[in-house]
Parts: sequence; C-alpha cells; structure tokens
Amino acid sequence: MKILLTGSVQSFADKKGTVVLEALRKAKDGPAVETFYLKFHSDESYQAFKGRYALGDGVQVIGLLRQVPVPIVDRVTKKPIQGSNGRDLRNSLLAVEVKEHKAVQRDELDTLYAHGIVSIVEKRELAKSASGLSYLKARVAYNHYKRPDEEQGQADFYNLVCFGGQAESLDNLEKGQRFVIDYAVPSLDSYDMRDVAHSDGTPISRNGLELLVREFSFLPRSAQSPDVPMSARAPEEIPF
Repeated sequence: MKILLTGSVQSFADKKGTVVLEALRKAKDGPAVETFYLKFHSDESYQAFKGRYALGDGVQVIGLLRQVPVPIVDRVTKKPIQGSNGRDLRNSLLAVEVKEHKAVQRDELDTLYAHGIVSIVEKRELAKSASGLSYLKARVAYNHYKRPDEEQGQADFYNLVCFGGQAESLDNLEKGQRFVIDYAVPSLDSYDMRDVAHSDGTPISRNGLELLVREFSFLPRSAQSPDVPMSARAPEEIPF
C-alpha cells in the first residue's frame, strides 16, 4: 500500500538505519498513537534524513506501507515463543519504505492516508452492529512491485473493515476479485491469544494491520485478470 503519513520523529537507530515516527489518529476514546518504522533504500538516504530532522520534528512522509514481522519473546526466559504448529510466533510492526519527505507543522491529528489495489483473500458475512449499522470485515492482499533482486514480487496481507453503504457494496465482491482502496486509515489491531501465554501467565498479544476503508472504487471487469501481474510491473507514481 502507498501511504501519506504525518508524524513526529521519536528516535534514530544508526545500526539498522531506521527512524521511529509516531502519529496521532482519531479513535473512539480520543487520539490514538501509531508507531511507524521508517526504512530507507540506502545509508546515504538515512543519513540525509537524520541530518535534516531533530527529535520531535514534524515530518510528512510518502512511501510504501509494509509490515515487519518480529518474534514474540517470553517476558521471563527472553526466548521466542512458539505456537501449536511449532513455529515462532511473530508480531507485525508498521514500516514505511520512504520515497519522499519534508518538514511540516503538525495539527492536532496527523494524516494517515493509505491507498492501493488489493484483492479479496477471505471475506466474512455482512453483519450489523447493535445500532443497526452494516459492517464488513475481510482479508485482502496487496502485491508490491518486483524489485531487481527478486524472482517475484512480495505480497502483504491486511485486515479490512468498512461500514454502511460501502460495506454493502463490497459484499458483492468474491474471493480473488480486485478493487481500489482510494482512502484508508491504517492501524495495528491488537488482540490477546487464547491458547498460549507468557511463562508468567501474562496473555500474549498479537498485532495485525487493519485498514479502516473510507473510500474505494471498483475495477472494470477487464482489469480483474491483467495480462501482466502486478508483481512484475514498475511502481506507479504516487498521486499526492
């Protein structure tokens, strides 16, 4: 997904060439903080960013929204925790591959604006809230463009939620069909796992990237099965 993001610089990690950026988004209980890890295509780009901004500075970033998996470590033993399938459990962190950036004055709430072409992986039944508002939850995939050192492009998977008439419209799509998310707010959806816990009994929380869809567009039928897969295409220009 492509993203336009505004936030404040929190820290620099020279060994990893990474910047931590915090953004405030609107939530039911007031402003919520989302943490993003800014990645750069070269050490020169990272050093240029670090030389331009200080801690606490407001920055607007344009780039690609990615998920970075990190192992979940036991609080007592400090060892990775494994699931029932024997594999290490992992959490998702929000990362942005930075393409452009500039200094900005921040408002009360920051800009979090993601968009891109996705395909339906799994869709739940259309439901209604206690107030009678329709809502739909789905799992979607976004194929990133193929990099020169890759045999095939990478895909990221997101949980999606939409409400009202948009939910009812998206309910017409089936698994494998593609559509355009014109405007979505990305956030980390955290939940406690049922079957595993830390060795001291503390519940283990898993993170997943959730997209609250505000605007979307249907693709023409001819675009549902393109001759050239998305993973093999050059990156599109970001229309900001």
